[in-house]
Amino acid sequence: MDDDASPITVYRARHSLTLQAFALKVGVHYTTVLRIERGAREPSAKLMRAIEDVTEGEVTSEALQEHRRRLEERAKSRCKVAEGSPAA
Repeated sequence: MDDDASPITVYRARHSLTLQAFALKVGVHYTTVLRIERGAREPSAKLMRAIEDVTEGEVTSEALQEHRRRLEERAKSRCKVAEGSPAA
């Protein structure tokens, strides 16, 4: 599994759950889970409680925040590399 994989993605793989199946368990549309996995959205407090309950604590708010922080840092470093690249 990719080092930058979301804790939810890792959990789903470990438990053989599709995106849709996991979303159903936590009570949201699968696109909501997808956005969280990609770091494009933070779960509400209510949704985070549902995620922690469903995963029995395997996926925590702290783990998702750390994942999002890593994604943001990677995006910033890509921008810096692109800015330093010579124009075509």
